[in-house]
Amino acid sequence: MMQDYRVHVLVAERHPAVRRVLRAAIDGPFVYHEVTTALDALAKTIEIIPDVVVLDAALPLFDNLEFITQLARLARGVKILILAAYESAELARQFRDAGAHGYVVTADVGAVMVEAVRAVAEGRTFFHDHMMPLPNPLREGAPEATASARKSLTVREREVLVQLVQGRSNKETALALQISVNTIETHRARIMKKLGLHSMGDLVRYAIRNLLISP
Repeated sequence: MMQDYRVHVLVAERHPAVRRVLRAAIDGPFVYHEVTTALDALAKTIEIIPDVVVLDAALPLFDNLEFITQLARLARGVKILILAAYESAELARQFRDAGAHGYVVTADVGAVMVEAVRAVAEGRTFFHDHMMPLPNPLREGAPEATASARKSLTVREREVLVQLVQGRSNKETALALQISVNTIETHRARIMKKLGLHSMGDLVRYAIRNLLISP
């Protein structure tokens, strides 16, 4: 196991309050550095070649999926931890596929950041199981909708989905969208089938994970 004191962590985060929490968690177990902009993150990465970069998922200026590629190109072997405001299986997968090694929700920073940094620095990943479901159709619990299934939803089906997961009845949804209740029921059945879901609970969890509604 590597020695913690040799691990340099660069935090690229906009918000002072979040940086304070990160500094309190990281500065000590690891060598802590911080920047507040994407350009500074690039420059600091070139300067110090950090072991781990903690990247604000909403950092302005760059598309963060492309930014991960740029960081990896600048410092070969750097590990990237995404810091996001919400749990989202879809975003976690997108960042993982772009080259990120972990995904941490801001509210959990104080509790898990040391564990997350240590994990990725040692060559492991840090994605919670419920945010990164296995591609196994026999896995227990609700299946996770695939990207192709999500894209297959029509504009109207997406509108119906948002109305339903916000707690509106079929009648209220029909009134809001100015279509019949029977049409709503048809759309609802098609949505469930396309996404491979089986209950409103599954549908609400899907909507939260994909940022259609707030948790």
